[in-house]
Formats: sequence, C-alpha cells, structure tokens
Amino acid sequence: MHQLANSEIFMRIGNASFRIPRNIFSNPGDTPNFFTLGFTAFFGSEIETTRRKAFIRPPPLAPPTVPNRSGELFSELFAVLQGSPVNVRDDEHRRMLVRECRYYRFRNLEQRLIEHQILINRARQSEEIVINLEDIKDQHLAVTDNKDSLATALFYKRPFVDTISRELILQVKGNEPIVLMKPAEAGSSWEVIFFDSAKEKFKSVQSALRDKFTVRFSTGQKGYLVNVDDASISVNGSYIDPRVDTLGTSPESYGGSSNSIQEEAESSGLRKRPRTVPAGPIQLIVNKSQWRIKLFGDGMAMFELLTAECTSGQRYKNKMRKFL
Repeated sequence: MHQLANSEIFMRIGNASFRIPRNIFSNPGDTPNFFTLGFTAFFGSEIETTRRKAFIRPPPLAPPTVPNRSGELFSELFAVLQGSPVNVRDDEHRRMLVRECRYYRFRNLEQRLIEHQILINRARQSEEIVINLEDIKDQHLAVTDNKDSLATALFYKRPFVDTISRELILQVKGNEPIVLMKPAEAGSSWEVIFFDSAKEKFKSVQSALRDKFTVRFSTGQKGYLVNVDDASISVNGSYIDPRVDTLGTSPESYGGSSNSIQEEAESSGLRKRPRTVPAGPIQLIVNKSQWRIKLFGDGMAMFELLTAECTSGQRYKNKMRKFL
C-alpha cells in the first residue's frame, strides 16, 4: 500500500482511465493539486481500514473516479503536462480548458492557457503583456518608483510563469460591459463607465492598488477620466478622432435617433452636403477595447485608451443582430 501511495496515480475521469506519473507535476504551481492531495488521502484512509481489519495483504481497490468531468478535456491537459504543444481551437475551447485547470488546481498550466500576448513596444522602449481583465490576479500587479510628475504605467507578472513584470495592457470584451462618454460641456474630458462583471473585477483591481500602493483613480462627472490623445476608436465601423468635438458627418450615426436620410441619399446616388455634429454629449457602447493605466507621482491614476470598437445608435445595433 505504501508503494502504491507513492507510485503512479490511477484515475478514471469521465469514461476514460488514466495512468498519471507523479513527475509531470514538476512545474511551480501545478502541485499540490487535485490528484496529489486526493489520491494520498484515498490510500491513507484505505491503509487505516486495512490495519484495523488486520488483513495479511491489502484487498483489491478500484481506482478513484471523477464521473462529472470530461475525460477528453483532461487528456488534452495531460498531453500538455507531458510536453506537447498547446492546441486551442477557439475561445470556447480555451474557456473549457481553463475551467478544467482550475478544477484540478493546475495553476501553472492555467496561466499558460489563458488568452494573452507579449509584445515589444519600440516607441516606448518597453515590453508589454496584453491580458483580459477577468484573468488579472490582483496580488501580482506592480508599480515602479515614480518620484516626479511624469506618468508611468502599471505592470503585471503572471504567477508561476513569468520571471519579470511587463507593462500591463488590459483588454475588455464581452456583452457591452463598458460605456465611453463625453459630457456636453465645452472642454470636458472623456469618461469610462464599467458594468456587470467588468465593474466587479475592476473594483477588485482598484481596491488592490489602493491598499498596496495608495493609488487613486481620477474621476469625472459619471465615470473615470480617460486619456484619448493616441486612441484608435471605431464607431459603427468608421474611425473617428476623439480629440475634436465633432464625430464625422452624420449626426444620427453618433447618438441620434437614426441615419436614414444619409443612407437613402447614398443608396439613390444623390450627393448631399455633409453635416457636422454639433458639440454635445456623446455616448458610445464599447464592445472590445484595450487600456493602459497611467500612474502619476502624486498617487493618482488615469485610464489611457489604446483602441476600441464601439457602436452608437439603435439602427447600427439592429444591423448587427443575428437570428437564433
């Protein structure tokens, strides 16, 4: 029994049986896990039972089973742990693999599987990591010493995987979790408002920065202030310049009720004189976006928008709808 408790792990997951060498859990963060803890406890309880009954030899034991998990998904994780390359087919497949990693407590493998990208920014002379807001581990955020008024960026290091911290680029995507707006007052700045799961996750990040680094975010009338000087923003498929008070030539395209007049003119071949949008409140629904968090010497922080895909107006939203 002692030899069995320290040898390979035999397990039945779903409809498949596995013989798992213990040495595949050699990466930091991958042990202790579901198997090393659960299997040892299983044999420990059986050893005590055998001792109480004073058997000459231990009785035959059926391998532990995990009937509520997918054997196919585990076989993919098993192959990666043995050194095979990661083969992620699509976003849904990635989500399922990460979910299985969290169930089995493969924390190193989870960080390797989450969606991310490492880039070299020659203009800023820095190395960046792009990662989804939902995958951020608050305790691994970092800042650099900033004694002057010049702004620096927030840094991040993936646990168990990265050896250095990189400039953090936050990516947010989902079912309209962000609203980008600009009040009607002249000279007012852009603001961002978070909703639903993005709001809850950012509260966690904000709390970690406040408690660990005494960092506070600059706020506007309704949301957090945003720097859009270098931002690339597309609205309804067309790019805009967020630094000016007007957004293109069709007022209905950006916050109005409809843009049917302009569409009818284009479809009929008539050339109408373009109209500009008067300065006024602007509200954009952000579907995908990437952000940098700028930190200043006085302990204040501010969002810097890098790129965003937005929609505005119900006509364009209805155009994007798909039938069930």
